[in-house]
Amino acid sequence: MIMWKKENQINMKKLAAGVAILLMAGCYQAMADNSDITKVEPVEKIEVDLNKPVNMQIAETIHYADETKAWWSKTGLYDGKGNYNFNHDVTLDVKAEKDMAGLEFDPHFGTVFWHGDTKGKINMNGHKLVVKASGAAGVERRTPYGILQYSGDLTIENTKGIDIEVDSTHSTYGRGIWVGGIRSVTKFYKVPGYSNLHIKNGDSWDEAVKIRVIGKGEDFGAVEANAEDGRADITIDGLVDIVSKDWRAIEVHGGPANKINKGKAHIFIGGGKIVGTDVASIAAYTAGEIEINAKYEINRNTNKMEIKALSETRPVQIVGDVSSESDGIITLGLNNKDSYLQGLVTTTGIYGISRFTQKPALIPGNVYMRLANGATWIHEQVGVGYINEKGHDADVHRRVIGASPDSEVQILQASNGIIRQNAKHKLTIDDYSGDMKVIYKHDGDGSRGENYKAGDVVIKTAREGSIITMITDNSGINMQDADAVDHALNALAGKLIYEGYKNKENNLSGRVTIAEGVLDSSVTMKLGDLKEMAFNATTGQGSLKKEINQADKKEHTIIVEKTANDKEIQNVTPKKVEKEVGKYETQTMMGLRMGFTAVNTAWSIYGNDLERRMGDVRLLNKESGVWTTYESGKNDFNGTDADKQEIYYMQKYKKIQIGYDKKVGDLIIGGAAEYAVIDNTLADLGTSKITGISGAIYGTKQGENGNYVDVIAKFGTLNNKFDIKAMNLNADIKGEYRVPAYSISTEFGTRKILKDGIYVEPSIEWTLSRVEGDTKEVAVENQQKMTIKQGGMNSYVGRLALALGKETEKSQVFAKLAVAREFNGEMKTELTMNNTTKQSKINLRDTWLDFEIGGSYKMSETSYIYGTFTKNIKSKFNNKWRLDAGIRFAF
Repeated sequence: MIMWKKENQINMKKLAAGVAILLMAGCYQAMADNSDITKVEPVEKIEVDLNKPVNMQIAETIHYADETKAWWSKTGLYDGKGNYNFNHDVTLDVKAEKDMAGLEFDPHFGTVFWHGDTKGKINMNGHKLVVKASGAAGVERRTPYGILQYSGDLTIENTKGIDIEVDSTHSTYGRGIWVGGIRSVTKFYKVPGYSNLHIKNGDSWDEAVKIRVIGKGEDFGAVEANAEDGRADITIDGLVDIVSKDWRAIEVHGGPANKINKGKAHIFIGGGKIVGTDVASIAAYTAGEIEINAKYEINRNTNKMEIKALSETRPVQIVGDVSSESDGIITLGLNNKDSYLQGLVTTTGIYGISRFTQKPALIPGNVYMRLANGATWIHEQVGVGYINEKGHDADVHRRVIGASPDSEVQILQASNGIIRQNAKHKLTIDDYSGDMKVIYKHDGDGSRGENYKAGDVVIKTAREGSIITMITDNSGINMQDADAVDHALNALAGKLIYEGYKNKENNLSGRVTIAEGVLDSSVTMKLGDLKEMAFNATTGQGSLKKEINQADKKEHTIIVEKTANDKEIQNVTPKKVEKEVGKYETQTMMGLRMGFTAVNTAWSIYGNDLERRMGDVRLLNKESGVWTTYESGKNDFNGTDADKQEIYYMQKYKKIQIGYDKKVGDLIIGGAAEYAVIDNTLADLGTSKITGISGAIYGTKQGENGNYVDVIAKFGTLNNKFDIKAMNLNADIKGEYRVPAYSISTEFGTRKILKDGIYVEPSIEWTLSRVEGDTKEVAVENQQKMTIKQGGMNSYVGRLALALGKETEKSQVFAKLAVAREFNGEMKTELTMNNTTKQSKINLRDTWLDFEIGGSYKMSETSYIYGTFTKNIKSKFNNKWRLDAGIRFAF
């Protein structure tokens, strides 16, 4: 044992103190030498005017963020722990500078920059966030990004929309959002390389994340997740509005190509508009994944993959080719009539470096798609193509359109989906299920395979119960010639190839259809028992069964035309098939009829009783008065008219009235002017917009015993702009016409006071009106003009009402129930095109109930306000709601 003397103890204390001093000095020196380590010191709070752009980054990073964090701390909008809280719309507008928050020697900067292991959020509390980034003259190596995230966890929530605008004028390029998984390890810190950006926005366009890259530099894309050597995730819950002109709009990289199973990257977007005209609008690389309104999962019962759309109403609108390579996965959920993909889908035929062998090879990817509820895939090349004479990454501003491989989708699950096959590229579906329509254009009479320029549709395998309907329009086909129709249907059937049939798979059924034209009804033939007859057992090519005499036992020959000079003979024994002729009234005729009906019902919007127009005129006993009312409402017709004709349309309208009147004896005589805008949605067949201008004269007499009479005569014009979508998708009809309209209405009533101001008021009203007809020649897209002879319509409406109310010296309120009857309402339309004339008619005769509540309030001796709310019950033309509100001044 060593014995310590007292002086040794004293010396040890001195030694320990010296060591402590040296350690403190060393730490201080280390901190001085490494001043880039972030320090946040308490500062005084300052006010920031958020009505003006804020020229400061939001930055959570280990490097060079001292000043940025200190500034935000002064505002009181930042808690020093990665959380920003705004109660106002905010615009962040940052230009490149030499010294900015970011990584050392990093040539990029982000207006919102995130790095490290911080988990934070930007809470907008229902307000809008605008993020601007731009390069600056004389500042080199500073490429602008809207949001740049290398690691950490950032949530942006409670937004009323996010606009990201990047100006690349003074830089080589600019980018909207880039999220990467970058690991960083030094002797001072360690960053694990996990990066997660979550934007919690909604499904309205006002809440969308809008991204644009402008300026003279290259638009290098809107959204990218790149795993690098870590993991990168981007989630945008709701809609986006993205246009990228020079690069992929949405892009994901699962990690470096030379690393197997290293790095993961994933992007989820709820829906919205995505436009990209480069090689692809959406691209997935090296096992990266992109999901748009969809996810894929394995069905435990069938052990097969299922594609699930996450929203039935959220629009997904993609313009641009889609590409997946090197085991990338893209899942698309197009699940309603407002959703579409316009572009090719490239997953095969792409050469690159295999991430497994590190040698040149084919590097296929995967695309899964849900196409349902009227969603459309417009199959045509939009991008510059993979094979480009100026090279894959040549100067984007001088690129020309090059070739692309044929399209191939690994899984397509349909439910009333539509494919418009417009491209010369073949379209292959590896695993198909559900039902969909495939629409082809044709040249000439459509009787030969060469008349159909677009590529084949190839089904490798189909799940049980699958259906495909092949459709072409009737242009050039003699619909009165059965042989001409058969030849066209047979050639169309030959565009469908069912490869599974060659392996004795019998899961696909089909039909071929010549769609109805503008006036011509459709002709459809079932492909029938596809197990035996629909497809060639050797090639899988489709064909049409022929109608024959069943007593004829001989074999017949069907010619399946593949090209003009290449014919394949198939010996079969055809069976008789059913030919279906469509309805007399085509979808186009129905759309036009509904549009013209909307004009006539629009005039009924102009009808109003005394309470709706002027309130309770008893409140002011003056010689003259001026008044104005605002009216808004929503109507729909969803069903059939009195003659069982189908009518489906919705009507939204707004109207304003102004009037002046003067007492003449015991009469109030006046005039009024009105203006209305009525928007009509005609089922799925088109739209129309009606504007109306009218004038009116009226006279009202109020008796001392509570009796009153009100007469109003109106005259005006209705202007209708319509856009009808023809079913064959190649013959939209747009037109405009103006018609005069008139009406006269008389209302009689009496108010009986019971007690304490409570009263009952029976009334009767009779309205006669007419909307004139017109004859118009309109253009039909890709076809000859059509003549529309629209008849006029007379309307006779009677209305018997009973009101219960209460009046005081300054106010009046009431509730009214009325029964109404339309005694006429008949209208005819005649359409002529290509020497074919067809007629349609409508009969709006009906009986219904009106429920109305309202009142008036006297604000002064010279003014009062008034309003009513009306809804009808049991009416074919359903007034879902109507609101009238006005003010009257008397003097």
